[in-house]
Amino acid sequence: MASFQAQPLQALLDGDPYKSIGLLGHGAYGIVDKVERRSKPGVIFARKTVRVSGPNGPSNLQTAQNEARVIRRLKHQHIISILELYTHRNELSIIMLQVADLDMEKYLDLADSVTEKKQRYAIRLPMQMWPGCLIQAIDYLHEMRVKHKDLKPSNILVKDNHVLIADFGISKDLVDEETTASLITHRPSGTPMYMAPEVTRSSSRGRAVDIFSLGCIFLEIATVIMAAPGSLKRFSEFREIDGHRAYSGCPMKLVQWIWHLWGYWDQYCQLRRRRQLPYDDFLEHGAAVYDLAFLMLDPEPKTRITSRQLVSMMHARELYYRGSIKSKACEDCGEGPVIVQSNLPLHSVYKATDNLLHPETPEAALETNIAANWDEVKRLWLEHHMWWDSQELAE
Repeated sequence: MASFQAQPLQALLDGDPYKSIGLLGHGAYGIVDKVERRSKPGVIFARKTVRVSGPNGPSNLQTAQNEARVIRRLKHQHIISILELYTHRNELSIIMLQVADLDMEKYLDLADSVTEKKQRYAIRLPMQMWPGCLIQAIDYLHEMRVKHKDLKPSNILVKDNHVLIADFGISKDLVDEETTASLITHRPSGTPMYMAPEVTRSSSRGRAVDIFSLGCIFLEIATVIMAAPGSLKRFSEFREIDGHRAYSGCPMKLVQWIWHLWGYWDQYCQLRRRRQLPYDDFLEHGAAVYDLAFLMLDPEPKTRITSRQLVSMMHARELYYRGSIKSKACEDCGEGPVIVQSNLPLHSVYKATDNLLHPETPEAALETNIAANWDEVKRLWLEHHMWWDSQELAE
């Protein structure tokens, strides 16, 4: 593919056409602020600005141009969109249509800290929409042959309780590649905390890297939705090994934490059967979220679930995800027909069984070594509960 040539919609000006009215944050390679157009005050936009002079200038320019090229051809309600690109002095600016209230990282931290019952209910309620919307958005990206490569809560914006995927600075556009795998062998790009294992190994990596990162995000969402206040901070501390908390470096810690959340679910179900507890929509929904997170966090990319299979499971009438993930998504993502390949098998099909291994309590799960490795966990939990064919999952 020919390299993207910056053709600013606004020519180089003596004065900046936009006025900054507040700093929003610092992106991977630039400053993001809130702006209004000087000629039409009152309408607010977000602007990312990068310096294109100096020793890092050429690299910054290339990264900004790549981000603009990728975003401009994406049209989705949960992906940020660009209004224009312009230069001023030694800086290049991208004007984005959406100004977020805050990013998901800040939202999750805030929701995790709230203890008052009514406030906690109100702040968690919009979070039920996010898993279904993010599945649809990532599937759209992958269908458009784009890898984000740096999915993390701080790169997902929250605007009017809806999510927007942003920061495509290191995205990989696959339209000029023969396969879905990137053959890059230089040092990994992205955020180590949410990197897939194959990225940290600097091996070939395809769209499955986004699925792993999304699984990390799903596990954090499930934690805030299901567990006690302060659990997200506790989860971060629990998975620390030798001073590191990256998801890829502690697969069995992730299993234990999923089992911890399962403990909340299991206690709830027991009390429900004895009619000692009312219906809890957050626990019902959260169980489906951590369930999918387990499939997305598979350390082996060839057996990791794909975005297309996530969509298939979300819309399958025979699976409870239809009621717990699809029905909670926003109107655009939850309604209307979804076309999936008729010959695409579901990644996992649940079977009726009573011989699953259950944690005695949420706390007991954190003190128990369930298995030696991830594959053994799959055999223990899923051989009678779910199935999948690794050959069908290969990209």
